[in-house]
Amino acid sequence: GGVAASGGGVPVVAGGARRNGTGVLLVNGATPAYATPPGLGAAQALAAVPYKVSFARYLDETTALADLVLPDHDPYEQWNDYTARAGVHGLLQPVMLPVFDTRPTGDVLIDLARRLGGAPAARFALGGAQQELYKVYVQQRWRELQREVGDGRPFDEFWREAVQHGGIWREAPAVPARVGAQWGPRRRGAVDAARRWLDAACAPILS
Repeated sequence: GGVAASGGGVPVVAGGARRNGTGVLLVNGATPAYATPPGLGAAQALAAVPYKVSFARYLDETTALADLVLPDHDPYEQWNDYTARAGVHGLLQPVMLPVFDTRPTGDVLIDLARRLGGAPAARFALGGAQQELYKVYVQQRWRELQREVGDGRPFDEFWREAVQHGGIWREAPAVPARVGAQWGPRRRGAVDAARRWLDAACAPILS
């Protein structure tokens, strides 16, 4: 089996992969061998996985442990989207052509899914697209978003406006905060304890 990890979740995933006998680990957007505290054992966990793939833009401590390095596009060179919070759907577009011989991670993973055949290939058929696979995938997601927000315009018009504005923004429904019945006394106790600690810490200075 194989697993994928991104950012701070790499040590946890790598540790689980080691315990569960995972054969392949995909790492994207992280360098846990350098950035995580030594006590988490990220380097040791990574070393225990038989085959590691790093989608890195440059050589670092994590790519040095990888069995295969597939250089990713720079963020300024590729399409992507994100949800910063409820009601905010951001869209990122390339602002420059690729400088080096790289390929977007999304394109690589979609191509891999197609080569696997079966359900993964069907999931990423993307109408038979052969170029800019991840861009086509993002557009597919935004077609679903257009239906979700009830925008009845032709998709090309909806997409062009979203690209120009960097996304779409909607008012998210307010969610009332729920505070437990014991929070009030606990909060007062914590505040009192902090005040006492500050008084004791500052006493030698103020005397």
